[in-house]
Amino acid sequence: MSTTRRDFCMLGAAAGAALLAGCGGGASSDATGSDATATAEAGVFEPSLDADTEASFTVISDYENFEALDAAVLGFQELYPNVNITHEHLDDFASNVEQRITSDPTVGMALLASYHLNDTTGTLVDNLVDLSAGDSGVNLSGVDENAYAACYVDDKLPYVPLWFREIGIVANTTLLEGEGLEVPTTYQEFCDCCDALIAAGYVPVQGHPQNIQYFFTPYGMNYLHNEATDEQFAAIRDGEEGSTVVVDDVFQMAFDFLDKGYYTKEAMDRYEDYYDNAILTFFEGDVPFLVATSDTVSGMAKRESKSEAFSANPFEYSFNYTPLGEKAPVEYVDTDAGFGLSANCECLDVATEFFNYCYSTDVLNQFGQIKGKPTTAKEDTGELYAALGDLPEGYVCYAWDFDDPVRTVEYALCDTIRPIIIGEVTTLEEAEAKMVEEALAHANSD
Repeated sequence: MSTTRRDFCMLGAAAGAALLAGCGGGASSDATGSDATATAEAGVFEPSLDADTEASFTVISDYENFEALDAAVLGFQELYPNVNITHEHLDDFASNVEQRITSDPTVGMALLASYHLNDTTGTLVDNLVDLSAGDSGVNLSGVDENAYAACYVDDKLPYVPLWFREIGIVANTTLLEGEGLEVPTTYQEFCDCCDALIAAGYVPVQGHPQNIQYFFTPYGMNYLHNEATDEQFAAIRDGEEGSTVVVDDVFQMAFDFLDKGYYTKEAMDRYEDYYDNAILTFFEGDVPFLVATSDTVSGMAKRESKSEAFSANPFEYSFNYTPLGEKAPVEYVDTDAGFGLSANCECLDVATEFFNYCYSTDVLNQFGQIKGKPTTAKEDTGELYAALGDLPEGYVCYAWDFDDPVRTVEYALCDTIRPIIIGEVTTLEEAEAKMVEEALAHANSD
């Protein structure tokens, strides 16, 4: 199991993103892509088509605005001025992407996620390029292999994520420094910090209940990964009565934090949602820690100017992994959306060239900077992100480390933590029964 940690911080200012042409000494492929580039420099894009190439194709997604793609297109057109690439927001994307890919030769790429591949006919994957095939012309040498380890379908790789999805806390570092505190990294440091903040009149951990439940996801999943046997995990996944006693320590921590006042129902009532309102509430400046996923963090820089409080009194803030480990933070990593190539594109060679451009190190980092999410590049060079570091063995796990393709245990854990933090579930016995109930409900819904 990898122990790679992708730390990133934001210093309360919108990240600038240069339009990167990204040309240089070539690109290589590790286990994927064209053999023709096998000896070139990893992660560096080198144009392989004639600069006068003329072509047009469309990239479809469920995004109404895709600024990161717009920036990549502009950079690509510096190399290929006669290539026209348009972005189209596709209504009801999940229902319509398969038909569009199979029938429209003007579509070159689609922004896909794992759930888009769970279609009933199975033809979507058949009509996408296998990005792992040696003759595909695809180069993934600049991409962290963990990003697409779980994306294979029947030994085919239909898409590669652009971003990782992380869970953690956004810390108001200016507030902490004013109280003589630092961002905690371990369980004891976190408890000591929260105790000091409560003494100073703050509610330390805030957010909508739907986000605060995620505070325990990295800890809970790491705990299961390290402590539960495969048989115990399978029993929880299958909703066997009595199986969830193995996660009592996770439930007890949630109860303890509520009892200590680390989060309160009154503070949660400030939050109308876990995105726009949550960000603007954090920008009021009196919230030490906002529980957030990278999905929420991605919208923060753009909302600084929308907050009168932040504009009047700006402060520094940083995203940090969940500080609940004994010796280090804990990390639970999932992947986000990424591009797939349509095998039916009428100018597939040009679409493949653009795909390789997007997944080169510089441009992949540009996608991360503009979107405000952790990039899947092997080497993070973006201003938004700090240097890569390592977590000790046992402090990081990936969503695909578990035999649980529809995330029954993860969702059941979250759906049990939420009623604990708002006071609807008050005992370990109730929590154990609730998680069994949620696991069965989730399994039956699928």
